[in-house]
Amino acid sequence: MLVLDGVAKRYGEATILHPTSLSLGRGQRVALIGPSGSGKSTLIRTVLGLVVADAGRVLFDGIEVGPETARAVRRRCGYVISDGGLFPHLTAGGNVTLVARRLAWKTARIEERVDSLLTLVRLERDLLTRYPDQLSGGQRQRVGIMRALMLDPEVLLFDEPFTALDPMVRAELQDDLLAIVTRLAKTVLLVTHDLAEAALLCERLALLHDGRLVQVGAAWELVERPATPFVSAFVSAQRAFVSPPRPPDLEAPLA
Repeated sequence: MLVLDGVAKRYGEATILHPTSLSLGRGQRVALIGPSGSGKSTLIRTVLGLVVADAGRVLFDGIEVGPETARAVRRRCGYVISDGGLFPHLTAGGNVTLVARRLAWKTARIEERVDSLLTLVRLERDLLTRYPDQLSGGQRQRVGIMRALMLDPEVLLFDEPFTALDPMVRAELQDDLLAIVTRLAKTVLLVTHDLAEAALLCERLALLHDGRLVQVGAAWELVERPATPFVSAFVSAQRAFVSPPRPPDLEAPLA
């Protein structure tokens, strides 16, 4: 469904991406993980033609992404970024239906699709009349997911979708997103620096470091069979929460 073939990108003297190759089968979920500045967002944006690679090519369902094809490819993708990425001058409903209306969908078709998406993302209908700044972070992100799904795209692209959310809202949305993508069997490419999030939502993980792809595999492979010392260090840095020891009873009598 999606092939990144030797994709490379430079800005001036800085190499953001060394030649990178990765493929996703139809219905497969892959996470791009790594520290900030490793090239994750640059790589995912080449899929949409938002970043033009200096070398290599991107194939979407056999179509090479370029100036003449990028717009058509974007309509076959759903794209979600941090905090929803909503247009502030449009209501939530206006954001969700914008492209469908530009494509001259009939009103009945739009309403039917919106109804089904409200149920899917578990959002109240009355929130669609609000503007983004009148919504909570979690609500904005649910609206962003609705917008991404509106045209029933074949591929879903998520670029750090939950970074701005508090831990409880983030966990709830992660669980809901997993249920959605599993039910819809969409091809998913997710950008995150969170190993636990990547392991929850995706079957394969692709770890980048300084613009290079250093290991691709299941989460357990990165943990148990790290390909490089950096992989080991990255995994070790993803510390699970451990309850701190209980402090001694200060009121206990001294020995």
